[in-house]
Amino acid sequence: AITITGGGGTGAVATASTNASGVITSVNISNPGSGYTSAPTVTVTTPGGGSGFTAGTVLFGTGAITPTLPTQYSNLTISNTAGVTLPNDFSVSGTLLVNESLTRVGAITLLAGAKATIDSGKTLTATTLNLNSSASGTATLVNYGTTTITTANVDQYLTSSRNWYVSSPVTGATSGAITTATGGTLVSYNEVNGSWPSADATLAVGTGYIAVSPTTSGIVTFSGSSLNTGAQSFTLTRSDSLVQKRGFNLIGNPYPSYVNWQSATRTKVGPTMWYRSKNDVANGGAYTFATFGAVSGEGTSVSGIAVTGLIPPMQGFWVRVSGTTASESGSVAFDNTMRSHAGATSTMLKAPTMVNANQQVLRLQVSNGINSDEAIVLFNENATNGMDDFDSPKMTNANALVPEIYTIVGNEQLVINGLNNIPLNTELPLGFTTGQSNTFSIKATEFRNFDVSTRVYLKDNVMGTEQELTVGTSYSFSSAVESTSTRFSLVFKSAGVTTDLSKSTEGVVVFKNTNNQIVVNCKGTVDSEASVSVYNEVGQKLTVKRITSSKTVLDNTFTPGVYIVSVKNGFKTISQKITLN
Repeated sequence: AITITGGGGTGAVATASTNASGVITSVNISNPGSGYTSAPTVTVTTPGGGSGFTAGTVLFGTGAITPTLPTQYSNLTISNTAGVTLPNDFSVSGTLLVNESLTRVGAITLLAGAKATIDSGKTLTATTLNLNSSASGTATLVNYGTTTITTANVDQYLTSSRNWYVSSPVTGATSGAITTATGGTLVSYNEVNGSWPSADATLAVGTGYIAVSPTTSGIVTFSGSSLNTGAQSFTLTRSDSLVQKRGFNLIGNPYPSYVNWQSATRTKVGPTMWYRSKNDVANGGAYTFATFGAVSGEGTSVSGIAVTGLIPPMQGFWVRVSGTTASESGSVAFDNTMRSHAGATSTMLKAPTMVNANQQVLRLQVSNGINSDEAIVLFNENATNGMDDFDSPKMTNANALVPEIYTIVGNEQLVINGLNNIPLNTELPLGFTTGQSNTFSIKATEFRNFDVSTRVYLKDNVMGTEQELTVGTSYSFSSAVESTSTRFSLVFKSAGVTTDLSKSTEGVVVFKNTNNQIVVNCKGTVDSEASVSVYNEVGQKLTVKRITSSKTVLDNTFTPGVYIVSVKNGFKTISQKITLN
């Protein structure tokens, strides 16, 4: 029997041809009908058959099926305990669900954005399996069963004039397939010496590569003898020769589907991963490091896309081998249970956001009007205030065009800082780096799960100001080239606590003497790292001097005007304006 249901229309008629035994050999939709507002479902029950109604769902029944079938389906579900043999090549634009074994001596093609799932114990057999890609999406396959194929072709659409971090989802893919198609080069990263060697002729499974500046936009095809599946484990290094990049390894998703970083098995590898992505892609922004913490469940979004733990197929990404000694090794392992189709109709780095409903999250963004950077402060009862798995180290962009912000724990700069509880009325240093003189803004882009009485203030120790941070409001300031951990700090307060900057000057007196020199008097203990800095009205640092006694005289010659004097002593930093003649 053949039935057509759903879709909201009427008039579609399906007829079948049978053989001498009464087995359906073909199905024809002779009248497509009218008024269909969505795809109807064409169901073929025992003894089996197929459909050419490509906008609907075809559900094969329980009989032995060897019909001549149309070549394209919107959705195709195999639910036939006897198995299904399809004699002609076909493609699927929606979902291919293999509940029972499917055989095709020829090609099976999943169009861009399509999804295929092979259930446990079932087999998909074909001479060629194609997973297509376009500018709007990439086909994905999750295999809990078995694929028996001669050639696997997995496509990925890449645009020109930028770098792409990629990895191979098949065994035996060659680097030439990428370089020939794009006109660019393909390199990997050597953590031992920090070099970027050209990719080997055969791509290694689990290794991340960079397709450097393709000259042509279009499809690259990873071709091999089989799709990667099953347990995949990769050994990583932490070498003795590097300092700033020690332990950073570039690896890649080994599967033709999404894989969950939060489920990965990590041995001596931190829970943070980093994508290298463009900041504000639409406007040709600079490259930045998008970050995701597996334990905190939080990710940055400066590229305009919220980064999650769902790593797209064919995506290269950075991880870091942790340890207390210079030379150590670590590993990352994935298995089939960690895979999914999540986000399969989207392009790289676009996957549904997963939000931790319990922890409080403050998301900060700094911008120079063109490029921006993020820092996240979160509070979770399972975190500590020291370094732990809730923290994600900062990977600096090392680009003068990109301003950066971060918080600090010990000697580590953090892009995600996980704390145990909210430190009311305590300053949390906020680091800032810029490679060019400019005007900047800092704003809160997210303020999640905080009590209504909690307020957050940004304190500018140079200008001697405090401003409450609320979503949508910005603090604007000017800065010369600098990297500082003392200019800005965050202060969390209850609504009933007022802001009083005058208290910050207690214990320090700043004045000018008869020679028009700046004098700083410190009451009480002077810290061994105490210092005084002088800034002009636009925030440019003019001089800095160590404080070694209770009285410090700056013998610099300043032109007449208003200056900001910033005194750092112990954990406190105070700022005061002074006018010189």
